[in-house]
Amino acid sequence: MSTSSRWHEPHTRRWAFAELIALSSLVLGAVGSGVASASTGTTETVGFDFSYTKPGAGAMADAGYDFAIGYVSHNPAKNLTAGQVAAYRDAGIHVGLVWETTDGRALEGRAAGAEDGRAAENQADILDYPDGAVIFFAVDTNTTTTDYPAIKAYAEAFQQGTRRPVGIFGEADVLDHFVKGGRSTVQYGWQTAAWSHGRVSDKADLYKRVGHPSRPVPDGISPRSFDEVVAIQPVPLAR
Repeated sequence: MSTSSRWHEPHTRRWAFAELIALSSLVLGAVGSGVASASTGTTETVGFDFSYTKPGAGAMADAGYDFAIGYVSHNPAKNLTAGQVAAYRDAGIHVGLVWETTDGRALEGRAAGAEDGRAAENQADILDYPDGAVIFFAVDTNTTTTDYPAIKAYAEAFQQGTRRPVGIFGEADVLDHFVKGGRSTVQYGWQTAAWSHGRVSDKADLYKRVGHPSRPVPDGISPRSFDEVVAIQPVPLAR
């Protein structure tokens, strides 16, 4: 039976980007390898996300990565397979899912969200992904407030298509506006450094960094094949 996991209890989260690394020693690392950051020496809960190239589970676990986030989409070459999910979990790496077809898909509104929510749910079922684990959808493009009505409609329809909690991936302003927590449409936020102007949203549960400052890149794995993600707040993933 699949199970989901959270790392730690919530903490107050009001900080600027420059404070993120320093604060991570206070709020992260309750579960995982306990490996210190190569850049700061503090203990962090660090994962990685990837698409077409799937880093080996054993190598990533040995390097100290605690969780992985892979794709579900209409492209089989991009998607995680059940075997890959099992390999990561067997290696002690928790697994999360993100839905993305095109960078600006969430700007296409309600009909797109309904289609994508159902498709993400079906693929999560095939992967034996726990009911309590989050599925993120991506807003992988620069946005303005004029885009928010379409994103809101997409998010509502996406959420209606899945029994699992929903999260959003995007820039700081997007997380500020859409992540409400509780039993809201969008419960979790995964922020990218892109388009965020050096700011970390108070609503960010995960943060996608630039480069690989905290863990070594394993031998034989290209640094271009994955990005580093640091956990800031509790996020339910498959374990």
